[in-house]
Amino acid sequence: MASAILLQQPPCFICRVVRDVSLPPSSARLSDFLDGRSFSSAPDSSAGSRSRSALLHRLLTGPALSPPLRPTLGIQLAPPTVGALAYISVTQGPADTLVHAMIGYGLLQALILLRLLPWITKEPFSLAYWAFTFGATALATAPMRLIERGDTGPVVQLAPILFIAANIVVVLVAAATIWLIVSRKLVIGWMDLPHRDAGAVGQG
Repeated sequence: MASAILLQQPPCFICRVVRDVSLPPSSARLSDFLDGRSFSSAPDSSAGSRSRSALLHRLLTGPALSPPLRPTLGIQLAPPTVGALAYISVTQGPADTLVHAMIGYGLLQALILLRLLPWITKEPFSLAYWAFTFGATALATAPMRLIERGDTGPVVQLAPILFIAANIVVVLVAAATIWLIVSRKLVIGWMDLPHRDAGAVGQG
């Protein structure tokens, strides 16, 4: 039943998954109990993985996303990158294979989104494009946090590139948003979404 519900959700639903994965260990970080933080991250990461599998299945087998929803695919970059930051916050010492794998998976997601960008940008700019900024900033921050811990691997070369790329993404999205506000074209039309060609989201 739960899987069937997940399959009907748009990609932006994964925002809740990101929150569930990152919030417990990040919040526990404030209490400065390393063991408690480590234990709290495990079940939430497991739940995030299961939800993500269902969402990816929906993207691969369900109807194609309508143009207004395509920019929300940018949130797919967030789970591995925000998860990497949460993992860094609950561990100490040099980086291990797991956090490198999470950053690498985030890079893979970024390349996939870059490949899909011509298809995604068929929809004029809207607030949905802010979905890209969450994961982009996390992907840029994680390598810098590892360098602070003395990591001398590929992250040293990746960090400045990712930092510049994340800043470009945020500046472009912010500038486009300001332009919409100035030109009085900023419209929040999600209430009308079910009446449009919204793919699986707008059905039933």
